[in-house]
Amino acid sequence: MTPNRTLRRAASIWLRVLPAVFLMIWSGAAQAVTLTFDQYVNGADYGATTIATLEADDVAGGVQMTLTNTAVIGGMNAYVSQLLMTYQGVTSGLSLSNEAGVATTSFQDGSFLNAGFPFDLRIRWDETDPLTQLNIGESSTFTILGASIADLFQSLPGTPFAMLQIKGLDNANATKYAASFAPIPLPAAGLMLLVALGLLGVARRRQA
Repeated sequence: MTPNRTLRRAASIWLRVLPAVFLMIWSGAAQAVTLTFDQYVNGADYGATTIATLEADDVAGGVQMTLTNTAVIGGMNAYVSQLLMTYQGVTSGLSLSNEAGVATTSFQDGSFLNAGFPFDLRIRWDETDPLTQLNIGESSTFTILGASIADLFQSLPGTPFAMLQIKGLDNANATKYAASFAPIPLPAAGLMLLVALGLLGVARRRQA
């Protein structure tokens, strides 16, 4: 068998196998999202900056989230006050379980209008004791029991699907930032698929 034919055969095998692998990995990745709170809404305007990140994963029984306060803005006393999110499913049976890090103080479902935008879920953290607040560099991990990630983070164009409030800024200021989706890295199978396409292209050029 000639080298060109071997190369074409190897590329052909990769092209048949990798799409299935790619879809399998991608479908699993779709169950986890990362949000960055970097879209200014109102309050003290610190421009294009990320005040917090939120990682959300579908787990048995609900959606586990880890919120990290990255807001090195407006002084070193900035703490997370509340997180608001949209939810397309039924909210009446949802509850929250604290898992690790800074504990939340309340979880509410219903209809909340904040900064002129509608939300369905609200989570709060302590605002009175610096020792138990969600301060800069700290994280809070919790699970929303009964929730599905497919029902979260959906909204009409121009309407935030998640919004965070930070307090304790200089001059007693507070700020609110909406979330955007963090870029999703290409799965390894996707990279392998691109390599296979490249090999096939090389084989065809050699044949020509």
